[in-house]
Amino acid sequence: MTLTPELLARLDQANKLTDQGRTEEAEALLRQLQGFAPAHANLALLLEQKRDLLGALEQHRCAAALMPDNRLIQFNLATALEHARRYQESEAAYRLALALDPQFAEAWHNLGNCLQEQGRVEEADQAYRQALRLKPDFRAARSSHLMNLHYLKDATPQAIHDTTKAYAAALARQDKTSPAPPRADKTPLRIGLLCAYVRSHPLGSLAEAGLSALDHERFPLFFYVNEPGEDDCARSLRTHCKEWRQIGELSDQAVAQQIEADGIDILIDLAGHTRGHRLGVMALKPAPVQMHWGVAYWNGLGMEAIDFLLTDRVEVPPDSSFPLSEAPLYLPHSFACYHPPDDAPPVSSLPMLEHGAPCFGSFNRLAKLNDGVLELWGRLMAAAPEGSRLFVQAHAFDDESVRQRFLERLAAVGIASDQVELVGALKHADLLAAYAKVDVALDCFPWSGSIITLEALLMGVPVVTCPHPSITGRHSASFLSSLGETGWIARDADSYIATALDLVSDATRLAGIRSGLRDRLLASPVCNGALFARNLESLLTKAWIEKIRPR
Repeated sequence: MTLTPELLARLDQANKLTDQGRTEEAEALLRQLQGFAPAHANLALLLEQKRDLLGALEQHRCAAALMPDNRLIQFNLATALEHARRYQESEAAYRLALALDPQFAEAWHNLGNCLQEQGRVEEADQAYRQALRLKPDFRAARSSHLMNLHYLKDATPQAIHDTTKAYAAALARQDKTSPAPPRADKTPLRIGLLCAYVRSHPLGSLAEAGLSALDHERFPLFFYVNEPGEDDCARSLRTHCKEWRQIGELSDQAVAQQIEADGIDILIDLAGHTRGHRLGVMALKPAPVQMHWGVAYWNGLGMEAIDFLLTDRVEVPPDSSFPLSEAPLYLPHSFACYHPPDDAPPVSSLPMLEHGAPCFGSFNRLAKLNDGVLELWGRLMAAAPEGSRLFVQAHAFDDESVRQRFLERLAAVGIASDQVELVGALKHADLLAAYAKVDVALDCFPWSGSIITLEALLMGVPVVTCPHPSITGRHSASFLSSLGETGWIARDADSYIATALDLVSDATRLAGIRSGLRDRLLASPVCNGALFARNLESLLTKAWIEKIRPR
């Protein structure tokens, strides 16, 4: 299509219609400009806003075919392919964008995300590092790099802490606010909750039950939410809060000023380094007392502006040498309070009784399944009864190339493809129903399961874990300890194998465990919102008193 002033004017008109929210008119106009690459590119972005991913992908492909040497069009195509879980094609498009512009830091960052989704976390680490070499103040790349470090089997807690501290120092290079000094007679305590987003996963699963059960007269809640969008979790928590503020369009300084104006006494970060975080607000110290609660990001934050870390004695043993900048505040049972889904299917019968041999399973992200984990599973399968199977569910398996690469990795540790069932993305109800195929769930290291572990227990499936010497590696151990099943917590690799084999050695016993496990979980402290809330209230009061006590 020949570029003319009229063509550019019509494209500009379509952009203005989009900005005005008149998306149907904009889409109709853009569809009249077929064959003009910028129109295809803009239509793709518009369709993404409407959640028409397949339609958007088609338009991205058209734009890329018309302008193959445009780095941004290739980048947008790669991003759409990644969202569609077509990781091999996405990686190729990111690499083409980088061939066109090797200095394209955003493409290096997104390539890292794409590699991580495929479980190629060492390669992802290199991509994130390159993004940061090109753009040292790239906050999203810093956070992605730090998150990815937790997947690396050779990354020590001290190395992760050192990186965390370095990123925290960069965040602190801004003018801090000066909140009013805390008063000893302060009641009620105003609690601010700083969130990237409020949705059922993970905040709804691990924090909603406890927050909803707080005494809101004594502890009124103020939510500061960065990303828009609501689900049942957000709608529920709205009914329990005094104020709900959307902060996505505000600067860090403006958010800090709002927190001060609201008179927040204790500000709790619920995001850590997850996407959409506002740690820049925490760095400004807008509240007298600040803490991090790891229901989305499972580690300390290395920030001088954060006083406390909400945790438990299994996640952070009092006698441990875990490197932390925050003082631990110990919840007496577990660091989180589980809110099971209302639509969970019933617990199935033990599949081992039907098939005669056990099926071990994992529902964790592929990034957690490092070579050390697979080597251990290979040893387990070699020692397991004849006919034993391995079930692995991960959304990345929607890409056939990822599936084949994983089967090759399993073959390298002695697990044949005919012993394995790989399943891709599932709707949540179908994911829970898939536990009907699994007798015993296998945890990962160094990044342990959290919600995945709780869902396995909810579906009657025991979980075998081997805690790692880090907070990230001890979630399952925390939940199992609160449940009273410390026997499923292995001391080392040999103990991990022995524990899994012992569980499947007696099908009748395992069937009994399965039939009663859900009720035991629901009756445990892990699912007791009222108990968790009383304990949390005590800790918030303790933190306040400790902060105002004369030194």
